[in-house]
Amino acid sequence: MTDSASSMLRTGRDRVHAVRGRARSIHDARKRRRFLATNPSRAADSYTRTRENEFYQLASSLVSDIERIETDTEYGYRADTAQDRRDARADAVAARHDAKRAFPHLLRVLDTEIAPTSAGEVVAAARALAESVRQYLRGNTVSEHLHPTDALSTLHSAMYDQDEWDLPDETRDTDDPSD
Repeated sequence: MTDSASSMLRTGRDRVHAVRGRARSIHDARKRRRFLATNPSRAADSYTRTRENEFYQLASSLVSDIERIETDTEYGYRADTAQDRRDARADAVAARHDAKRAFPHLLRVLDTEIAPTSAGEVVAAARALAESVRQYLRGNTVSEHLHPTDALSTLHSAMYDQDEWDLPDETRDTDDPSD
């Protein structure tokens, strides 16, 4: 009787541990996805990776201001009351000011920290993002340039897909045993 009870107890514990292990792996996978959504850089150098992630977060904040402009402008046209339309226009103006205030800092970080150390594709995607934001803030329209949201996703994929050997020669790690 005690052998069957202990085997049932052991089987129950094994099942609980299996469920907990599966839940832990699902939680870890979600946590990793959330981290990579805001920190997409996979540069080999930790300094470059940190700088690229900070730039991406700054660019993401700027693009969210642009999305706020668009949402508030659209809501301003279809709001039911005059007060709602005024509030939407005021929020769109505030978002535009926030974006225009953050844009020079984005350019400064791009020129001083990203361009000298990052891979070519990342720098090109960052410059395309900066140009699309510039065009958007100039006239609130995007003609031949990507929309800032699309340019941000291009930057995300360029940062995520970069290879260590795409780095400029002076920052490349040449002590690799495969050399």
